[in-house]
Amino acid sequence: MTAEHVIESAERKARELLDQRIESVRAVIRAQHYATTLREQLAEADRESGRLYRSAINDGWTEAELKKLGITESGPKASRRRSAQASKDGESSGS
Repeated sequence: MTAEHVIESAERKARELLDQRIESVRAVIRAQHYATTLREQLAEADRESGRLYRSAINDGWTEAELKKLGITESGPKASRRRSAQASKDGESSGS
């Protein structure tokens, strides 16, 4: 075996090892990108669900009625400003 042949063989093995390492990094990046995409989609679905729930309330449904139908509010709740105003209203009415 010549020195050149030994070097080429070592380089080939090194490239194979590097290729395996690179592929594992690619797999991690793909999985993380997929997870990020799903989290973004879930957040959007939660926002839309919350919006539609509030729309149902505005259309005359009560929370109790919706709950009886198995529908609960998911997604972002009412803003803090609204909650703070509700607290003030409760204080002024003696609650």
